[in-house]
Amino acid sequence: MSDICGNSGSHSSRFVLFRAAILFGLFFALHAAPFVARAAEGPRDLSAAKTNAASKVELAALQKRHKQAMRCYSKGRYAQAEAEWRAYLGASERIYGPEDRGTLTCRYNIALALKKQDKRAEAGKEFQNVLAIRARVLGPDDDDTIESRIHWAKELRGQRKYVEAEKEYREVIAAHTRVAGPEDEDTLSTHISLAYVLKSQRKYDEAGKEFREVIAVRTRVLGPDDENTLEARISLAYLLEAQRKYADAGKEFREVIAIRTRVLGPDHEDTLAARFSLAGSLYYQAKYADAGPEYRAVLAIRQRVLGPEHHDTLESRVGVAAVLNALNKHDEAETELRAVLAIRERVWGLQDEDTLDTRMRLASTLCWRDKYADAGAEYRAVMVIRQRVLGPENDDTLEARSGLAWTLQHQFKFAEAETEYRAVLAVRQRTLGPEHEDTLSTRNALGDVFLGQGRFAEAEKEYRAVLAVRERVLGAENTRTLSTRNDLAALLFRQRRHAEAEVQLRAILAAREHVLGPTHRDSLDTREFLAGCLVLQNRTPESLELYRKSLEDCRKSLGEDHPRTKKMKWLYENLLMAQERGLGWLAGASGNFFLRYSPKLPLIIAGVAIAFSVFMVAGVVGLIVWAYRRKKRPPEMPKPPVIQT
Repeated sequence: MSDICGNSGSHSSRFVLFRAAILFGLFFALHAAPFVARAAEGPRDLSAAKTNAASKVELAALQKRHKQAMRCYSKGRYAQAEAEWRAYLGASERIYGPEDRGTLTCRYNIALALKKQDKRAEAGKEFQNVLAIRARVLGPDDDDTIESRIHWAKELRGQRKYVEAEKEYREVIAAHTRVAGPEDEDTLSTHISLAYVLKSQRKYDEAGKEFREVIAVRTRVLGPDDENTLEARISLAYLLEAQRKYADAGKEFREVIAIRTRVLGPDHEDTLAARFSLAGSLYYQAKYADAGPEYRAVLAIRQRVLGPEHHDTLESRVGVAAVLNALNKHDEAETELRAVLAIRERVWGLQDEDTLDTRMRLASTLCWRDKYADAGAEYRAVMVIRQRVLGPENDDTLEARSGLAWTLQHQFKFAEAETEYRAVLAVRQRTLGPEHEDTLSTRNALGDVFLGQGRFAEAEKEYRAVLAVRERVLGAENTRTLSTRNDLAALLFRQRRHAEAEVQLRAILAAREHVLGPTHRDSLDTREFLAGCLVLQNRTPESLELYRKSLEDCRKSLGEDHPRTKKMKWLYENLLMAQERGLGWLAGASGNFFLRYSPKLPLIIAGVAIAFSVFMVAGVVGLIVWAYRRKKRPPEMPKPPVIQT
């Protein structure tokens, strides 16, 4: 038994050892191949290991450069940040390859630094290249790919390539929807960005649909009082303004103000921002009596809460200045803008964009005060700084150069003005295209210069070309289209082609009264111009009716003491007196004489002609013609800044 037991124990031990040997053999068989292969590679593997070790040491050192680049970027030293990242990029490409995620992130950072240096062409190319590689290597739904696509879409939008930007935003929406769902906040935010691009293309119905769908989802998911919901409503209100649906826009602004006042309080900055936007909406409706108090109320709170030198406080003062300009209180507007400018120059510096924007507004105000030399000096100073900081072909630089040209034109320095406008036009045609709105505005301004020089055929050619494009692209009732039509009417008026001018003016008046309302400044201008045109055709009764209606509208919208109301009353009463004394025909005759010869007479003789016309109760036409012959509005009427979401 013991033998059996002994034998049995001995066999059992051997069996355990045998089984262990089999298991070890299986393990070795399964794992031997990689070790054998590595052993066969021998020296190459050893070299790679040493290289990887060296690379890690190198990358550890380069991490310091990356941190240094981040510090430089955060402090605004973008050129130095770019240099640091390029050094990092070289090592990363050599060690990990050009398609590594970290390598691509470094290239993305370089693109950001280039953009901050206003090297838009280089930055755009880099953004586009990174996007292409990420989409191919990581896939369209990867977070880095989506981030690249969003930034590339923003670049396209900044370059006003709205069709391409729309395509990219739709790709982002599709990716976000696949990854996170249609109601995810990232998806909704991209819908908002898409809506802005659609708005820029004047696809207002599509943009409105995007805004409203986002508002509906956010209201249901986040609630009607959530700040994201309210921001979307503010965006919709701006769209409604662009469509001239001022009542609907005002309703949105007021409802947002009510919610923010209840939830955040009346002094909260978001509440004030909505009130600021409402004031801007009232301004664009020419409801200056309502816009002014709203701006001043916001200003008072911001001065108390934020301080007199805060950016938002200064923006409120700019809004007040815009209303003062609209009310023809240009001296008060100038005082306000100079105060803002002094603070911005001291706090932010001479080259800060807000400082330069204030100087542009001041220049425009000086134009309204007929201080063309002073305005030209401001435009020129801004242009020089922007040429140095932003480059000669930057949009803001060209805007300042156009303002300079306008002041030269109104100092009767037509040759210099033409040179400036042609330089601006050449850049805009090349960079923006022949049908871009900025290009068309420059052509229109060039037509004004031709008109001032008496080069009527060239002026008419420019006006008609611009008018044709604007009617097709913007529509017949767009304000810019109507402005060009008004310039064409002025040209025909100057050539004493009164019947043709009348046709244009009646079309303009009908459109402006329909779109802007009969009491809007532009409607009043057109009606006054048409009345003068009728007087020159000896149709005094019709002219009187137009003046009477304008006087009623001025009293209703501006008040009895407004300078425009007083002027309209003077025109109406004097022409009525001429009609009652049987001298209506003399008004037309003297006006035609003045229109024909005043451009050729010395200024003092022209003044005598006006005085004589007034004495004969015919100066009404002389003054109208003189005003339309000499003066148009500055390049941009000083408007309040707009807060976009």
